Amino acid sequence: STNASSVLKTAINAVAQGGRIELLDGTYNFQYSETEIELSKDITIEGSGYRTTIHQPVDEGTGEAKAIFKITGQNVKIKNIMLCDAVVISSVPMIVQQSQGAIYDNIFFIFNASEPEGSGCWIYGTGDCNFTRIQNCRVYKGFNDSSKIMFDFSKCTSFGGVIGGNISSGYNAISVAFANEGQKNNTAVYGHSNIDIKT
Repeated sequence: STNASSVLKTAINAVAQGGRIELLDGTYNFQYSETEIELSKDITIEGSGYRTTIHQPVDEGTGEAKAIFKITGQNVKIKNIMLCDAVVISSVPMIVQQSQGAIYDNIFFIFNASEPEGSGCWIYGTGDCNFTRIQNCRVYKGFNDSSKIMFDFSKCTSFGGVIGGNISSGYNAISVAFANEGQKNNTAVYGHSNIDIKT
């Protein structure tokens, strides 16, 4: 609990391609002094649902935050976890995705930061993010700002996949941004409560 970042990095380095890391019940506080948790190979990070809570790392002195995960490997899976943002003035994404095939399944995203500045969102995609799946997630936004993008793929060079079975709570809709109409049309969007698609 005092150095969750270092322990998880050690596990990621040790697990084989295609392997699985299980996070047991508890609250995981990642350290701002560490770099983001980089997922650079085909592995699964799986918790125990809302009983496994990860908080975004933040520097209490400066109020700066970092992403929880940086996905650079293909076919990474993150499942059954609650992710909580840091309440800071200029927010940053909780997950930065830079590769294909990411799957987000049964994640409870908590977003409380109230400032419209910065690129704060749950997932921020860049590069080729084809074959992405965001499924069976619950998303909570604790402030009223209908312009805030929550799943932001507007900077992707290519995107397509499935975004389905997710439920919004709190204020406003789940806002999903794509770079263009083609990427939006390449994505199957279904089963949402209150979804707002932007390009």
